[in-house]
Amino acid sequence: MIQTPIKAIRKYYLWCFHGSTVEIKRCPVYKCPLYRYRMGKKLNLQALLKLNPDANKEDNKKEILANFHLTPLKAIRERCKDCSGYSMKEIRNCNHTDCALHTYRMGKNPSRKGIGGNSNFNPKKGHSDSSNKIVDRSMI
Repeated sequence: MIQTPIKAIRKYYLWCFHGSTVEIKRCPVYKCPLYRYRMGKKLNLQALLKLNPDANKEDNKKEILANFHLTPLKAIRERCKDCSGYSMKEIRNCNHTDCALHTYRMGKNPSRKGIGGNSNFNPKKGHSDSSNKIVDRSMI
């Protein structure tokens, strides 16, 4: 079963808090880049502040807003950087395959590989544009 990056974050938090959903709600680590997605969905600022009353303090709001702009994949990447001591080599060579975030550690979603990209000629799909036409040099 393919899981989404947000579901992987939720699974990571369940591991982190030994399966206690109550403790996940009360998580005081506002600086964590995954904090916004810990409930298994993308929470807006009002929902974050309502979920944890301590988050309404001005210092805590600043910490929450510091990582608020991150997408789930970028948040996972930031968490992996922190875990590896900010060594890109360590992230690439990570052996913790049992970690829920391992699949997304490079900041990319492998299940979306090949989606989007260049709209030019694709021989597998039979698409072409004018720049890829075969020219017979004998006629020139």
